[in-house]
Amino acid sequence: MSKEELSEGPQTAIQRILETESATIDEVFQGVIRQELSLERAADVLEGEALRWASNLHHEILRQWALKAIPPDQFESIAREKAGEIAEFAAEHFSVACVPASHSPNTPLRIGQHPAVIEGSTGPAIDNRSRLKKKLLDRLSNYPRQFQRDNLFRYRTSLGPATAQSADTRAPEETAAEKPRFPKRAAWLSERLRERSWNKHDLSRQGGPDHKTIQKFLNGFHVREDVLKKITDALSKAPSSMKLSKVGLLDIPQD
Repeated sequence: MSKEELSEGPQTAIQRILETESATIDEVFQGVIRQELSLERAADVLEGEALRWASNLHHEILRQWALKAIPPDQFESIAREKAGEIAEFAAEHFSVACVPASHSPNTPLRIGQHPAVIEGSTGPAIDNRSRLKKKLLDRLSNYPRQFQRDNLFRYRTSLGPATAQSADTRAPEETAAEKPRFPKRAAWLSERLRERSWNKHDLSRQGGPDHKTIQKFLNGFHVREDVLKKITDALSKAPSSMKLSKVGLLDIPQD
């Protein structure tokens, strides 16, 4: 995931937030190199910065989407998708990894995208990327609902009174056809992704369906039986270190 993909255009406010990321990480990295910061302190500082930076970026992206007055279900889908992308990017760029190796006289170190080496093999063992990504996903999933309300207000206004009234008075069978029919399945997969600190792109990379089909599932819509099998097989490929059970078709809720 690149900064260009996160910004999706030359919006000044978003670019300004993106540009603050490098300066903060560079400052912490130099503090560690100069031995002014311990690795534990550097990890704590960057974790706080990651949560602040990711929230600011997510909120600005949602604010700009709300100005476009898009359908509410599309807005929520974008909010979830952007949360996953931002969490993945921030976890990669704000994490600290230092894993001493007994067979090496030196210890490799990575702070964000900065590689370095610590002399000796007795440095502290730190690798907080997975934990940081989980914290970021939890934070971003609880974004202020004012963005959602602003978008809904603008969307209804853009329809005009006649269109809005028409939409509200359609026959039940017409509106039912547009509504998700599998909300429990969607919640189930969201929870499986959360406990693995994955997003839909991670699931696809593990052999699951393409990310658009996964998003359709997460939105509560029907997918084919072979898609369900791909999802369970991909979920079952979680690293053994996570100590998660294998997933089968019978684990998927029926509605």
